[in-house]
Amino acid sequence: MNDKKLEGIQLWADPDNHKLVTQALNILQIPRFLLLDPKGNIVDANALRPSDKRIRSLLDKLLTTADTK
Repeated sequence: MNDKKLEGIQLWADPDNHKLVTQALNILQIPRFLLLDPKGNIVDANALRPSDKRIRSLLDKLLTTADTK
């Protein structure tokens, strides 16, 4: 992953854990983008790509909702 200079948090499951992770998160295709709250809970297991222009408004909405709790 370092060779590709990928940005963001990139996670790699070794062969022993790959099936466990994909089943637990219901991942059917890769790449997969997950949206997590500050506590690590999955908010969206099929999130938009970071390059999608709609992601900013979604993040703003989630942050506003989190501020009111």
